[in-house]
Amino acid sequence: MFNNPDLILQYAQFVAREAAASGRGDIEVRAQVRCSLNFRRARVLIDPEVNLAAYERTIWPASFIIPFDEAPVVERVLKPKTGLSDE
Repeated sequence: MFNNPDLILQYAQFVAREAAASGRGDIEVRAQVRCSLNFRRARVLIDPEVNLAAYERTIWPASFIIPFDEAPVVERVLKPKTGLSDE
């Protein structure tokens, strides 16, 4: 899902609907998503200031997706801890 902004938007809206159904009212859902292309440094993919729960899904290009050339570079990319040795 992390490399498909449309799926991220759909999941954010699902989370908001589930929260509303459980009585939590209107919530905001934001995403911090970074991606890398062809071994380049990771960049921000989705604008973290956008409330995805309130974003209207259309067939037009999504304004919450930051173009790769304009996205800020992420200086530090965390690798998941697997518990396995790199040796």
